[in-house]
Amino acid sequence: MTLVLDLRTLRDHPWVARRVMDGLTAAASVMLERRHGRRLEDPALVRRADERLDAMIVRTPIEPNEREWLADPKRTAEHGGEAVGIAAAHQVLGRVVVHRSTTDEGCDYWVRPVDAGDEVPPERLELSGIGDGSQSTAARTRVKLKQLEEHGGHERGFAIVTNFRKAPVEIFVEEYP
Repeated sequence: MTLVLDLRTLRDHPWVARRVMDGLTAAASVMLERRHGRRLEDPALVRRADERLDAMIVRTPIEPNEREWLADPKRTAEHGGEAVGIAAAHQVLGRVVVHRSTTDEGCDYWVRPVDAGDEVPPERLELSGIGDGSQSTAARTRVKLKQLEEHGGHERGFAIVTNFRKAPVEIFVEEYP
């Protein structure tokens, strides 16, 4: 079975700011286009512990001016990694984003299990995207896990790193601690 990470549907979840999510999914789609050409879907491989899952990333349509607005490859990879990571958190971990964190909290977002209410404490989510350079997905994931350790001690969290350079796109999903 192939896991579907449909970027088009992220804006319709009640827990997101639509305009912000549109920007993140545009960044992911632009980064995928730059690395793998123009198409609607991209094969991906999700790695979680010893598990390997075949996946398909479904892109959002790109408006012509978005390519110019997303000219910075590092920022585009990072924002695109957030979009793919949010989709993976939902599909792989069964988590939804409940809000963005503040700078000093040591993570990007706070998540909860899909069906949990406010009585369930949120968990940390750290996301990243790789578009250029030589750093491996595993190495970047270790950096993100270390960041969770340094800023939260033993609080549970997740790190998801998307490597747009790879074909298929590589997505590492790790839990901390």
